[in-house]
Amino acid sequence: VLSPFPSVSDDLKLSGPNLKMKLNIAYPATGCQKKMEIDDESKLRAFYDRRVSAEVEGDVLGDDFKGYIFKIMGGQDKQGFAMKEGVLTNQR
Repeated sequence: VLSPFPSVSDDLKLSGPNLKMKLNIAYPATGCQKKMEIDDESKLRAFYDRRVSAEVEGDVLGDDFKGYIFKIMGGQDKQGFAMKEGVLTNQR
């Protein structure tokens, strides 16, 4: 478990019948950053219905991230509108 938490910014994109999510995983203490695109729904389920600042176990993304805890720092919906912390509505 790392402190401060690595941050995850997610971007939902609809591509045909499949849902894809682009993750930008960053660790600000070292400046390290990794971008990945996930289309496996079993891995994506951990990110559904989460809010900004919610924490997600890294184990759901695979053995490479076992033991990590990710904090959701932002994202966009399928139309490109940014998520903002403190806004608790489904409308724009």
